[in-house]
Parts: sequence; structure tokens; C-alpha cells
Amino acid sequence: MRAYKIILTIILTAIIILSGSLFYIRWLVFTPANASGEVQEFVIEEGQGATIIATNLKNEGLIKSKFAFQFYAIWKRKISSLQAGTFELSPAMNSAEILNIISGNENQQNRFTIIEGERLIEIAQNLEEKEIISYKDFMQAVSNESKLKFENDFLSTLPKTASLEGFIFPDTYNLAKDSEAQDIVKLALDNFKDKIESYLVKIEKSKYNLFQIVIIASIVEREAAKDEDRAKIASVYYNRLAKKMKLEADPTVQYAKGNWEAITVSDYQSVDSPYNTYLHKGLPPGPICNPGLASIEAAITPAKTDYFYFLHLDDGTTIFSKTKEEHDANKEKYRLTGQR
Repeated sequence: MRAYKIILTIILTAIIILSGSLFYIRWLVFTPANASGEVQEFVIEEGQGATIIATNLKNEGLIKSKFAFQFYAIWKRKISSLQAGTFELSPAMNSAEILNIISGNENQQNRFTIIEGERLIEIAQNLEEKEIISYKDFMQAVSNESKLKFENDFLSTLPKTASLEGFIFPDTYNLAKDSEAQDIVKLALDNFKDKIESYLVKIEKSKYNLFQIVIIASIVEREAAKDEDRAKIASVYYNRLAKKMKLEADPTVQYAKGNWEAITVSDYQSVDSPYNTYLHKGLPPGPICNPGLASIEAAITPAKTDYFYFLHLDDGTTIFSKTKEEHDANKEKYRLTGQR
């Protein structure tokens, strides 16, 4: 009986170790060496085998692990398909994508761009339209129930009820044909983490946590027409928060309505939602879109101003004001009836 227990323990231990090893290998295969790496030429000489190719890929910083790359190539039965030639590769590609390219399967690549200011549902719609991932699968992967699957420290600032809205970093991603929704989400989250890494110490010293900063950044993203205005727009919202004023941000009402169409004056009062910052003080419950780095930087390092109001002209120019009287005068001057 004792021998049986020992054997069973050994078998269970082996299964656990094998499962953990396979999970780790999968992570190495589907995680880019550098989410923001630039495209570079990679040469495979005639007669070079998988071991040399994997070693060279690793030495040039294009893959995380040469062992995982070779293991995946064997599993996909592509060892004999590796081709000589010059290839355009990037550390932002994962090992699966690189393998597809150097084995002559470039047609198995999906190049997908997430645009600054898109909502999760817009990203999901685009993924489905391009037949990369279904709308349902992507939305499930970014839901509040699924976010704990992703090992990123910065997610600890998110409330339990929050989805990953705001944290799917806008960028162009090269996706393997067999990528799953969670693979795409992980790429975007890792990219987000890489982009804000240098700001984490400053955020920790801030009055606001990362989640709150991303909320501000998401509003700035939808408001700013020009990069030079982002930090000043962020300052308006921080100034209003400090004075316990309502943010009165049009994009939050648009988010509540479910589209980015122009809102009417009546929407300010009629749209019943915690996201309507004309009705509720403080920050909305979460980000209203997925902001780019410029807006995140503006929210982390806002301009120091006395502005509490701003309005937009048709050409994208933003007019800032310190007082309500000045703001009203500017609206009259430029013949605008909306208040922002």
C-alpha cells in the first residue's frame, strides 16, 4: 500500500510539472521578446538548421527562448519547412508569428491595429469583421471575470467590477492565424505595461492611482484634437476635481449613450448613467475608451494651469478659460451654444 502511494505521488507530481512546463513554454512562444520592438532584417543562410536559426533569433533579441521556439516548431511539424532568405521580423512578433514567416506561411499572419480612443466593443467588432476573433470571445476575454487570468501587477488597481476597458493598448499587432482572444489581450496588456513602466514611480507618488489616471487619460483621448492640448485638457479636469466641480465632459455622455455621435444639450440631463459627468461629481466608474500613450502621459503629467473650462473650434483649436464668465464670453465670441 505504501509503495502504491509513493508511485501515485510520483505520477501526480510528474503531471503537475509537465502541465506547468507546457504552460510556461506556451507563454514563451506567444509572448513577444519586446512589445515595442522595431522591424529588422533577419538572414537565414542555406543549410542552417533549426538549432542555429533559433540561436540566432535569440541572439538578435527576436524571441524569448530558443528551446521554446524549437519545441513549437517540432510540435507544428515545421522543422523541415524553415527556409533560407532575408526576412522582415520584429521583437513585437511572438515565436509563433516568426515561425509562420520563416517557414513560408506569411499568409497565415493577421496584422491588426487598435486605434487610440476605441472602446472595447469597437475593437471586438473590428476583430470579428476581419475574421480574426469572434466578438463574443474577445469581450469575454476582457471582461471583469477574465482579467485575473492575466499576470500584470498594474491590474491590482482595478475595481473587482471593472473590465479591461482603458488597458488594451492601441498599437499594431502581428497575430498568428491560430491566436486566441486571450493571446491578443495578453499582447496588448504587456504592451501597456512596457509603455508605462518608466512612469510607475511617479504614479505611486500621485494622489490618483493608475486606474483613475487611465480614466482621465481616456477622457483626454476623446477630447483632444491636437497633441499640444492634451496636458492642458487634463489640467482642466484635475482642477475641477480639486474644487469638487462636475467634470462635464461630453465624451462620458457619449460613452453612456453607446456611441460617439454628437450629443445634444438635452442629453446632459436626460442620459441617466453614472458615466454622465454632467449629473454626477467625480470620476466616472471607469475609462471610456482605450487611450494612447500621449493621453496617458498628459494624465500623468498634466500642465499646471488655472483653467477650468475649454471649448473646441471647428479647426481643432482649443480655447481655454479660467472663469465661467470668460468661458461664456468665448462661446459668444465664437458663436457656440454648447458648454464644455
